[in-house]
Amino acid sequence: MNYKDSKDRNFINKIVQEYIDIQDQKGRQFSTLYTKERLIKQSKDLKDQLVKEIKRTAHQFKEETKKELTIFNTFESQNYIYIFDKVTIINYKLWEIVSKELITEKLEELQYQYYRLIKTIITHFIPKSELNEYCYLEFRRKYQQIPTVEELLEGTYNNNKEYKLAKTKEKQFRDTHEEE
Repeated sequence: MNYKDSKDRNFINKIVQEYIDIQDQKGRQFSTLYTKERLIKQSKDLKDQLVKEIKRTAHQFKEETKKELTIFNTFESQNYIYIFDKVTIINYKLWEIVSKELITEKLEELQYQYYRLIKTIITHFIPKSELNEYCYLEFRRKYQQIPTVEELLEGTYNNNKEYKLAKTKEKQFRDTHEEE
């Protein structure tokens, strides 16, 4: 994905914001459990974006090598291999979602896999991004800042620093209210 292209940037910002929003602020689970329909829609949107990226990769391959990207030489492009792998994973997950009656636990597992897919895809296309700094499995303090999309994409958010800052704010708040 080309972060300089406005459509790609909007899509990237949208899925990173989603990555932030679906996390429980207590660090235990997701704040929102997707419905089957929403998970299908989100997965299809992500797949469609990756298919566009495959087309861009084919064009870039042709410019660099003066050869068309065909079924016979696709494995000469590492970017193509990576994207194709992610599209294949999404296709399988879509089949799994559509073809089965899903209980809550299975929906949550599929949502977690979707969440991880966002993280790996963004990290691949924007290497300096630090989505790992904001993971729903880590406890967050009450006053801890939730990162912005830009902080995660630029790699400027530091979870440990924010945790310590929030701990200090909590102590100051308790001290202030004990004096009253």
